[in-house]
Amino acid sequence: VWRVGRVATAIRKACVGALYSFLGQRACSNQQLRDVFPEVLPVLISCLEDDDPETRLLSCGVCKEAFEMLAGLLTDDELKAIYAELLKRLDDSSDKIRIRVCHAWVPFIKSIPPDWSTSLHSYMIKGILVHLDDPSEEIQLAVLEVLKECAQVHTDRFMEEVTVASNRHRSPVFCNQLLKHASNIRSSGPS
Repeated sequence: VWRVGRVATAIRKACVGALYSFLGQRACSNQQLRDVFPEVLPVLISCLEDDDPETRLLSCGVCKEAFEMLAGLLTDDELKAIYAELLKRLDDSSDKIRIRVCHAWVPFIKSIPPDWSTSLHSYMIKGILVHLDDPSEEIQLAVLEVLKECAQVHTDRFMEEVTVASNRHRSPVFCNQLLKHASNIRSSGPS
């Protein structure tokens, strides 16, 4: 149960830090994580929204490690539950957190099945594309890597979304790179 106060904040941060280290060292098997993930996910989502920025930063790291370990094993409900929270972290007040969540997005996207909802995929792409026009080049480059991975799923739809966004961005340079990348994916196989 989430509690307010410095002691509770310190405990949450320590627990998330321990989980991040545990998963980073691969101290459990993928199957062991899969078995407990339904219990871990609600707590992880809560920690992604914690008032303490360090807890949010560590939670993004936990997401990255968990998504890498659970590649292809996340359920549709789990994917739906977490993607909106990852989008929220792209709007975080801390650029460190925004960059760290981009590192979590890449393995998350690799877990998306080819038949995942096109409407959810479009919503996700639109939410991420906004940050490609961020004033910070560091954020732009981190988001660019996420979007390159997004191009792997529903490639034609991805290209449509990027084309629309390119007209709204201050510079179309990154959008043009993404369109070229997606075009190469499309020409090398089915989307």
